[in-house]
Amino acid sequence: MSDWKQIWIFGLLAALLLLTPVAAGRSMGDPRVTVQLSTGIAKLGEPVVIIVKVEGTLDGSIGELPKTKGLAIGPVSGPKTERMSTFRNGRVSDSLSATWYISVVASAEGDFEIPPFLISAGGATYESQPLPLQIRRDMQGADLGLMSVEIFPSKLVVGQPFEVVVTFGWDRAIASKINISDLSLPWWGQLPGAIEIEGSSARKLGRDYAESLLNNKTLVEVERLGVTEVRGSSFETFQLRRSFLATSPGRVLIPSSHLTFGQRKATGFLAPRVPDELFYVAAKPLELVVGTIPEEGRPDSFVDAVGSVSVRAEVDRREVSAGDSIKLRVEWTGDGNLEFFTLPNLSHSAGLDGINFYGATDEVKERGRRVSVFDLAPQSEHVRELPSISLVFYNPETEIFETVATKPISIRVHALEGVGGLEDSDSPTVSADIRDILTGPLSSGGGRGTPDSKFPYKAGGALGGVLFVWLGLRSQVRRVGDPAAPLARRRRAAGRVLRRALKSAQTSQERAGAFSAFLGARSGESANAWIGRDLSALGDDQVVQELASLIRELDHAVWAKDVTQGPADHELISMGRKMESLDMEQLVASLRGASR
Repeated sequence: MSDWKQIWIFGLLAALLLLTPVAAGRSMGDPRVTVQLSTGIAKLGEPVVIIVKVEGTLDGSIGELPKTKGLAIGPVSGPKTERMSTFRNGRVSDSLSATWYISVVASAEGDFEIPPFLISAGGATYESQPLPLQIRRDMQGADLGLMSVEIFPSKLVVGQPFEVVVTFGWDRAIASKINISDLSLPWWGQLPGAIEIEGSSARKLGRDYAESLLNNKTLVEVERLGVTEVRGSSFETFQLRRSFLATSPGRVLIPSSHLTFGQRKATGFLAPRVPDELFYVAAKPLELVVGTIPEEGRPDSFVDAVGSVSVRAEVDRREVSAGDSIKLRVEWTGDGNLEFFTLPNLSHSAGLDGINFYGATDEVKERGRRVSVFDLAPQSEHVRELPSISLVFYNPETEIFETVATKPISIRVHALEGVGGLEDSDSPTVSADIRDILTGPLSSGGGRGTPDSKFPYKAGGALGGVLFVWLGLRSQVRRVGDPAAPLARRRRAAGRVLRRALKSAQTSQERAGAFSAFLGARSGESANAWIGRDLSALGDDQVVQELASLIRELDHAVWAKDVTQGPADHELISMGRKMESLDMEQLVASLRGASR
């Protein structure tokens, strides 16, 4: 590629990075800039303000203000700065923000667009989006229209989802004349302290949808609610919903929203223009206060679940052989951060004795519902039930930490075939040395004599009996050592299960549980046997020492303040491959021998 092409492409990428506002995918250290109007539609003479907010830094400034005919833009007041401390996983972080207010005064009615302008924040420069503004001399129609904006739930903390619901419509008496509806939402795409949750605009099955103009330039799908009684009259009503995630503490401002509805009259090319018959109705601005999760009273088992959560569970089967997997399907519902909280790690849960935990994955992640599958394997016939799975969450409505748990589920576990049959026998042990085998015929007195005349038939019967016994013992051995037996299958699948569990692991605790389950499967023990295990008695073998060091790192990471600390996934997978070349059963036997 020629030098000038490289320079051109680099310049284009740099310009895109410069001009694009910081979005939800930005790095954690970058500031976030939002620019919005206090209202998108205003009556002539009504004050209008441009609100510029920078989150993540107090270092910011407003560039040269734009000029638009018919609008006086400026002066700038501020910044108003805020600093709040947030506690998360034992760490304190500061939430910083700076807000500027820019006055806008219109000299005449009309449709305006405030051009982009530059904002400096944290050493970088950002460009605002164009801001549409409608100025009207008269704004009648409040009694003919409906417009409301609501937030659910009303009490929030950082990390909690919330929903903004816009409900609008008009009197059915004028419904036949309505051919235009325009939602003026100045906060759309520019909501400080929050980011939109991906997928919240998806259609719901079985719902009826229509289209409405949004901010006088784009079309958006809205749900058709049908006829609703409003102020004693029948109204055609519609609804627009969006879900957001509160990202920082403080105030979230939703400016005044408007609905323009009525008849836009079409005229011929040479015919004089006929004025549109439009009506306007406004929704009051809203201010939402986002709090923080308190440190006082926080249980050790709390990770990051907030909101209200309900749970229920079911299994794919209730009767298995020892070592076989049971899939425990858990459904979480509620208005909490279901898509985002860390799943419980059962590696350290009480009541899991005799049950191996191989990790958890998600089947469904959607607003209001999440379905997780926990992979459990009971190891003996003594296991009678799967224990409950509990989750600690903070409920902003009650302002306390609450616990929700599934109910224990009864199961039936069959012992492995062929295990313990010979050792548990009460029959006396019979042994014979090869030197005691007689090679000649016996006389009636016990000495050697002439062959029995019925010897061929007796010998045939004896050989048949021996063959029958041999086949039975061989069948027993094959059952115990069958490559398809559950223990052997678990041993062979251990590496694959480890890689799968690490893909879904989000914390060091989950990674430690996945690796312990791998070691348990390879050695024929439970996963809990390998948590924090001391391998110093095994000497200076390099692979064993690497394993011991890795186990220590995992154990320290589980109790670290940073839940993502600890060995990386590729280190665990690499060690797993090394362990596949070792005789793990012999290693465990050596450990037990050293402990005696």
